[in-house]
Amino acid sequence: MRTDKEIEESFEDQTGTLVFSIEKVKTDFIAETQHDTWSINDGESWAVSSPALLSFAASENLPQADEALTMHVGLLFRQVDAA
Repeated sequence: MRTDKEIEESFEDQTGTLVFSIEKVKTDFIAETQHDTWSINDGESWAVSSPALLSFAASENLPQADEALTMHVGLLFRQVDAA
């Protein structure tokens, strides 16, 4: 799985926003695959990581960690459908 440093660097590269705090808030196993949810900058954004995808969401759009995880899993399904 990805480290907090890898997620921090990717978030800063993709958003241009400096990360001053990052914390893993939960780990879920869906279809035997680990998905980690991270709080970035005290809950301003979410990062959800799995072996196949790293996704980011602003908490103003998805205020709860479970919503960010749901979006992440939906993106994974879209990748499978596109293949």
